[in-house]
Amino acid sequence: ECIRYLLSVVEMGQHSPDLRSHALRVISLLLVNCPQPMQDFSLLDRWVLLMEGWSSPSFPEVLRWAVACSLRLVGAIWIQYLLITSFSLFFLTLRLINIGLSLLQDEDQAVRMEAMRFASLLQAESRGNPEEIIQIHSNRGLECLLEFLLHKLGDCEETFGALLQHLPATDIASLLQDLEANDMRSLYVQDEPNVYSEPAAFAQFLLTFLLQLADKMATSALLCKSMECWVIANGARILQDIQTCSRWWNQVFVSDKSNSYVLKFLGSGKVYGATVVLFLKAKLLIHIM
Repeated sequence: ECIRYLLSVVEMGQHSPDLRSHALRVISLLLVNCPQPMQDFSLLDRWVLLMEGWSSPSFPEVLRWAVACSLRLVGAIWIQYLLITSFSLFFLTLRLINIGLSLLQDEDQAVRMEAMRFASLLQAESRGNPEEIIQIHSNRGLECLLEFLLHKLGDCEETFGALLQHLPATDIASLLQDLEANDMRSLYVQDEPNVYSEPAAFAQFLLTFLLQLADKMATSALLCKSMECWVIANGARILQDIQTCSRWWNQVFVSDKSNSYVLKFLGSGKVYGATVVLFLKAKLLIHIM
């Protein structure tokens, strides 16, 4: 009942971020030391749902840090337990790892440090050497989590969709139109919620693992179905966006302002990032087909 009460308190969001941060860490420790969640996974589901929300860059730093601490404290323990207990609960494992992937790209160093420790713990646990924990960089932490996901949950159809969530959805046509319309780039551009994250760089990093997942299509009917659905839903749009880019560049090269447009393109992080992600999706599309 203590866990239920604390979950209800933090879910309402009426208290200060500091108090909710402390409460989440208490809940995390209670969950792993109380037998009830082992039988009633609804409590665990509420805990994961709460952490998914708080791991967003738009939430206060203290709450994101509390999520990272909770992962470090009990995340690896729960993941190993869920995989051993029932494979039908793999979606909870997938969600916990997804939270870790997000926090390893957080703009706050303290949050990333806790997420790195979680990744290191999970790596040590999966190798059967829980005592051999080493300090790793955030990029290595991302690699550890993705390798774990590929090895343990690579045959699950939800894994592909979960990883695709980390590829930003962008409207390349609108971005290119805005690029043409803006004569000068303001020096005072509002920051993104997470200025540390580099979606284009992470997308390039992630592509390696998505391609490895695609190679598993022949041995996993569910994974094959998931990828086929993605191709049907996104294939035409990807081709359309590539044609849009091609037309835009053709117009640029015959324009009197070609140099200006090229400089704008190179100076726009959003347009560059969207273009990189678009061509990575195209490469994945070709690989699947």
